[in-house]
Amino acid sequence: MNLEAITESIRNFDGVKRKEGIAISIKPLEETLNLGNVNVIKSFGEDAAVFEVPNYDNDYFLLALDGMWNKLVEADPWLAGYFSILVNVNDIVVKGGTPLALLNIISTTDDSYTKEIMDGIVEGCKKFSVPMVGGHYHPKANNNSLSVAILGKVKKTAVLFSDSAKVGDSILMGIDMDGSFNTKFKYAFNTTQHKTPSQINKIYQVWRDITHKSLASAGKDISNPGILGTLGMLLDASDKGGRVNILNIPTPNNIDFETWLKAYPGYGVIFTAKKENVEKIKKLYSDTSIITKEIGIVDNSKKLIVEDDNTSSELFDFRKINLSGKSR
Repeated sequence: MNLEAITESIRNFDGVKRKEGIAISIKPLEETLNLGNVNVIKSFGEDAAVFEVPNYDNDYFLLALDGMWNKLVEADPWLAGYFSILVNVNDIVVKGGTPLALLNIISTTDDSYTKEIMDGIVEGCKKFSVPMVGGHYHPKANNNSLSVAILGKVKKTAVLFSDSAKVGDSILMGIDMDGSFNTKFKYAFNTTQHKTPSQINKIYQVWRDITHKSLASAGKDISNPGILGTLGMLLDASDKGGRVNILNIPTPNNIDFETWLKAYPGYGVIFTAKKENVEKIKKLYSDTSIITKEIGIVDNSKKLIVEDDNTSSELFDFRKINLSGKSR
C-alpha cells in the first residue's frame, strides 16, 4: 500500500477540493448570527445549525441544507432525489436529533428529469419517515440541480457537535457495510434502499442512544469528502489533529480501497470518544449491521497523519487548509 499515493489522491479528490471554498462563503455571514429572535448555539462547521427558540426550554432546533452533487444528478436523477432525503436526515440524526420536515429547490431541463427526481424524493420520504412540505421549482432550466433543506430538533442534553473533539480521544468509524456501489455513480454506496424503515430507524436509534448517554465527544456523518476527508473536517472544526492507522478502517470485501475511502455511504459516522467509552459504543451497535472500529487518536498537531504498520504520510495540515469553514 502506497500511503503517499493514497493521501495525494484524497487531497485532490473533488469531494475534498470543493470544501476548500466554504470559508469564502461563510465569512460574510458571521455578522448576521446575532439577528432575529433566535439564539444561535452553533452554525458553521456543523452538519446542521443548532439554535434556541424562545419558549422551547428543553429542545434545540436543527437546520441543514444539502445541494446534490451535479455529477450525481446527471448520472442518476432518481438516486439524487432519494439521497437528497438520506443525507439531510443523516445531518439531523448525527446531531442526536429527530427530523421534522423537508423543503426542496429543483431545476430541470425537461420533465423526464423532474419525474425521476421526484420519484426518488417520494421514496426517500417514505423510507426515512419524514414529510416534504414544499419547495421551489425551476422548469426548463439551463441545468439540472437539486437542493433540499431539513428542520429537526434535539434535546439540549443530547446534542453532539462537530467541533468538540479532545486531545487523547479515540477516533472511531461506524459504518454500514451491508450495501453496494451504485452502477451509475461511482462513489454512492447504497445501504438503505433494501432496508425497511424500521431497520433504518433501529440504526438511527443506536446513534441517538450514544449521544443521549454522552458517550461521544464529537461527530460527523461521512459525506462527499469520504472517510478521511470527513475526519479532516471534524478535526479542523475542533482545531485539533490526529493520527489514523489506515489498516484499521473497516472495508467491505472485494472493494477497491481507494474508492472506499472516497465513498459516500448510506450510513456512516466519524466520531471521537473517550477511551473508556469505546467498548460501550461497540456493544450498542452490536445488534445492527453497523461495524464500529477504533481507527486512530486525536492529538494537538493540527495535522491529520495517515499511517500503516511501517510508514506514515501527512494528509492535511489544518494551518494551511480550511475544510470546515470555521474562522481561525
